[in-house]
Amino acid sequence: MDEERRGATGRPVTPEGNLSIEPLIRALEEDAREEIRDLLDRARREADRLIGEAAAEEEERLERALAERGARLRREADARRARTRLGIRRRVLEARRRCLDRVFAGATGRLPEIFEGPAREDLARRLLAAALDCTGERPVEIRCPGALEETVRTLLAALPDAGRRHLVVDDAVGSGLVLVSDDGRLHIDATLEGRLETLRARIEIEVVRTLDRLAEEGATGVSGTSPPLSSPPTGPPPEEVP
Repeated sequence: MDEERRGATGRPVTPEGNLSIEPLIRALEEDAREEIRDLLDRARREADRLIGEAAAEEEERLERALAERGARLRREADARRARTRLGIRRRVLEARRRCLDRVFAGATGRLPEIFEGPAREDLARRLLAAALDCTGERPVEIRCPGALEETVRTLLAALPDAGRRHLVVDDAVGSGLVLVSDDGRLHIDATLEGRLETLRARIEIEVVRTLDRLAEEGATGVSGTSPPLSSPPTGPPPEEVP
């Protein structure tokens, strides 16, 4: 029987003993490959997560940028519309003002005709009485145009205290009377021009309403009835003086 070979440990060493390490090496290699595959899988998942988060963040930034740009464009459009509306409104108001100026210029030009009719004496009496009520017992100078001189003298002559009233003919007065106290502290404009100017603000509102109604009817092509407007002042001027 052959003598057994012994290694450094004293254990028998056979040629087949060197082969017992191969399964261990293969097992280690397999474990290493599994670990590598696991690491790669985790790396891919992490990469996918990072890519997804980056894409989501980029999409969110894009949406914010688009929203901000849209809001800015809307603000700019609103500002342009507001400027356009203001410009249109300004032109409309300027056109209305020119129209009103023509209306009042025409009305003022026709005021002298009132004293040429049969109502001249009654109108002069009312203007004079309203103005004298404001003078009290002060001596006053009464100015009137030449067309009213005779009428005013007749009215003054019928007053009990006519001596405290001095009549002066002044064609620059306009259609009516102007009373000035002797001390100059009291000045009463009892002309139709003065009354018209005093009432102008109220009359302008009525004229503007009428213009609006006519413009609306012209735009729609309908000339139906409109809600009644408050009537502008007609007839003799009111008794109060400015």
